[in-house]
Amino acid sequence: MGKETLIEKNVAIKDYMQHDAPKDFDINSLIVLFGTSNSGKTSTLMDLVMLLTNARVRRYINTFLVDVNPKTGRNYYIDAMFIFKYKGLNIYLSTFGDTRYICERNCFFFERKQELMKSNLIHVFDGKTITTMDKLPTKIQNQYLKKKEYQPHICISACRTDGGPVDAMMYFSDKILPKVQNEIWLRKWRDPKHYEPKPIDNKPSIINVDDDKLAKEIKQLLDRMINGKSI
Repeated sequence: MGKETLIEKNVAIKDYMQHDAPKDFDINSLIVLFGTSNSGKTSTLMDLVMLLTNARVRRYINTFLVDVNPKTGRNYYIDAMFIFKYKGLNIYLSTFGDTRYICERNCFFFERKQELMKSNLIHVFDGKTITTMDKLPTKIQNQYLKKKEYQPHICISACRTDGGPVDAMMYFSDKILPKVQNEIWLRKWRDPKHYEPKPIDNKPSIINVDDDKLAKEIKQLLDRMINGKSI
């Protein structure tokens, strides 16, 4: 699990499961990558971001969103949220997903709640430059917050396998997005020899192990969704 910035401590999330969908909230697709701790969810989603963007974003991620585990000496990706366009559609993606609070925060990110939309947790790529939301001019921040053309078309989130994280994402799926066109839950295993697949309720799921390979398969799924083909 990647480290988080201090600003999250100032973001209060109360009674998430008591609210209704925002007005004119119309997301095309939801993808949830669920798995246990250290199963590779963050690295898979980081690989996906780099596949869907370009070399500039790749350099940014590998410069600013990589840290070293002091115990193992190995590099790991720091969790983050991203906003970028892919084939003309707005992608909102969060690699966070280890607790109910964090998954509720992801849902508020997808809903563009004001408490989050000026956060340094969010990295925005406009096709030319990438920076954190808090560094953008206030006018641009407000466009991401309020303008319909900036709302997400496709939301992608990490999530744990059970408990509070699943409850939050299921509420978002069933209550906030009851008419979403495409919804896929993907199970991420680190070592399939020690586990048996366990689906989340009746959500359609695909299982894979290798981070890079799964990222490429998610990209293929997105391309099929965007092109209007069956998944």
